[in-house]
Amino acid sequence: MLAAMVAREGSGGFFAQSDPADRKRLLYSILDLDRYGLLAKLASDKAAKINLDAIEKEIKELQDIIIDKQELKEALFAKNISLESLEDKLKLLIPKLQSVREERVRLETKTQEALTKINELETKSGHLVSQEQKIKITLNEQNKILAQEKDIRQAAKEKEKHEAGLQKLQIKLEEQTLALSDIQNKEKSLKEERDDYIDSLMPIRQAKGEDEKEIGIINTNITNAKKQSSILASIPCPEEYQAKCPAVSQARDARDKIKDLIKEEKKFTQRLKNCKKDEEAFVSKINIIDKKIEGSESIIQQEENKSKQIKKEIKAIQDLISFLSKKVVLITQIEVALSKKEMLEKEQKKIQSDANIIQQDIERIKKDSQEYLDKIKPLKGQISSIDEDINQETQNRDDCKEQIVSIKNKLTQISQYEEKIKKLSEQFDVQAKEKKIYNILANAFKTIPILILEHAKPIVEQEANRILTKISDTGMRISLPLFKALKSSDKVVETLDIRVQDQVGERPYQMFSSGERVRLDLALRIGLSRLLMLRSGTRIGTLILDEGFGPLDQSGIESFKECLRELHRLKEFELLIVVTHIETLKDIFPTHMLFSKNNDISHIEVFD
Repeated sequence: MLAAMVAREGSGGFFAQSDPADRKRLLYSILDLDRYGLLAKLASDKAAKINLDAIEKEIKELQDIIIDKQELKEALFAKNISLESLEDKLKLLIPKLQSVREERVRLETKTQEALTKINELETKSGHLVSQEQKIKITLNEQNKILAQEKDIRQAAKEKEKHEAGLQKLQIKLEEQTLALSDIQNKEKSLKEERDDYIDSLMPIRQAKGEDEKEIGIINTNITNAKKQSSILASIPCPEEYQAKCPAVSQARDARDKIKDLIKEEKKFTQRLKNCKKDEEAFVSKINIIDKKIEGSESIIQQEENKSKQIKKEIKAIQDLISFLSKKVVLITQIEVALSKKEMLEKEQKKIQSDANIIQQDIERIKKDSQEYLDKIKPLKGQISSIDEDINQETQNRDDCKEQIVSIKNKLTQISQYEEKIKKLSEQFDVQAKEKKIYNILANAFKTIPILILEHAKPIVEQEANRILTKISDTGMRISLPLFKALKSSDKVVETLDIRVQDQVGERPYQMFSSGERVRLDLALRIGLSRLLMLRSGTRIGTLILDEGFGPLDQSGIESFKECLRELHRLKEFELLIVVTHIETLKDIFPTHMLFSKNNDISHIEVFD
């Protein structure tokens, strides 16, 4: 694509003759650099709108709130350890209580078994004594049997009479033994029932303690609510504003809350009464059972005494019957009795030996029984003490659980604050990054025009100097410095000066002759056009000068003609057009176009 470069009338030396600021604005316009200033302002405004201080303040406030997190974690850890310790204590105490109770039952059972065994041994001992007595009587009677023949018949009659009485006493003894066993079984059942009531009483007392604690808390809340509701009367707030008054609203809420608290207090009071009533009922039942046990023990003692008395009577009758029987059978069995005398004597010795062994066993069992009773007494105190320990440790455990829940709630709230801090930190990082980017962009947009000028300036310099080498033989070279140092300080400021150097040295643009300035202006114009061409992506094939070289004297006109000839010779442009009123310039162009105007009508004539 081809384009034309036009130098308007009077604008030939505009760039060189302007001050640095105007030159800079011209290059800004050619390179469209003003848009970077707008972009820099837009980026600065965006960065200014991002308020990081508010986010930092909110993060700091939340961090101050969660500063106690580690202490709460340590407290939670300590409470969990305490809870585990309390749970372990309860795990040890409850089996221990059960073990003590089982030991008590075991010892009571052993004691009862020992008493039963003693009774059995005493009965057996009595039988042995009776047998021994019978043997003695039999042996004594063997020697007297012949002398007692007269009394034998009378003895037979008495024997029948005593045998009938003996049968009645034996029946009575069996009935007495059964009655005694029944009473002993009932006593055992009463003791088991009493233990069951004691076991049932423990949770009732525990519930009673919890209800008493809850009633205390409710009463405290009622007192606080009453204090708050009493404020209602003392608030000097007009009635029409009371609905919007927070203090009045809180006092009314407290007054309404009192009713609910009183209802709840009545509910727990009724529950406490029920617990006390149940406790009293169980204690009453236990007392009744204890009295029954005491009564049964007295009855057992009475029945045992009766049994012993009957046994004595039976023994006496048995002895008498035995005595009479010996008399009755003495005549018919005298020889048999004599033959058995040796056997009876051996049996007597064996009975005596067995009786001694039984007596030793009785003493041993009595000693064991007393040891059992001695061990049972402290077990009752242990059971009571362990019950108290369990109640206390249970209360401690419940308090510990409440404290753990409270700490966990605080940690949950802190976790929420930490999550919020995390989100705010992420928001802060994003916005800080955005602000940094905007600041970087603002600085970049301020720097980009200088960088573009630094890149564009050599293009103008190179192109202008290239043209100067072709249209000037004085060695003129142009430089366009963008910065200069201030004389008053070490600072460097932006500028766009024109420095021209030739064979003589470096001089200001104004110090050159008009012909030299024409060459400089033309070279700069072509250099700027070349920059514009590169920016737009087009190639300049035509140069049009509309009086673009300004007023010139004869020497300047000649210099300008030489420049045109050189440009034409070098074929810098495919087409060179000059619009001028200077007649002397015609001779250097092969083709002329004459423009004229007649009666407001323009005419053109072409001359080769």
